[in-house]
Amino acid sequence: IPRSDVKQPAKALIARFGNLRDILDARIEELRTVEGIGAVTPVALQLIKAAATLYLQQSSEGRDSAYRPLRDGVETLIPEEVRSKVKKWSDFIDYWAVDWAFQNDTFMQGWVAYRTRKERALPLTCDPHTYEKAGKYRILVKVIDIFGNDTSRAFDVEVR
Repeated sequence: IPRSDVKQPAKALIARFGNLRDILDARIEELRTVEGIGAVTPVALQLIKAAATLYLQQSSEGRDSAYRPLRDGVETLIPEEVRSKVKKWSDFIDYWAVDWAFQNDTFMQGWVAYRTRKERALPLTCDPHTYEKAGKYRILVKVIDIFGNDTSRAFDVEVR
């Protein structure tokens, strides 16, 4: 791979796919449609994913790990004791928060909800928010699941 500044292509990949997992799961043809991504980079990304997958498989061999194959060959990250308690999609969420005026840098939570050992219920709606001034704002919602994985989604709104 030729040496070059990868900041702009990396930003373009995140803008197109949203997160690293979706980039690594994308088809080579999809990756090649992103500006600044040549013919070699999609193949390199596929190699990185394959190497990481192999590493996780090999590092969990012989251990009591949450990463184990099911009888049909599909791998799961969900231990049986967790799987038996999951009744709906929201059971996988441990924490979520909202930054009401995200500036494309540091996440500043303006509202947050999380589970505790005593209080297992998690609200699926947040409190209302009022902006002091009209204008365009970017709202960022951050969600962390019970395994510690996080994802974020931005929404552009205009307040009149």
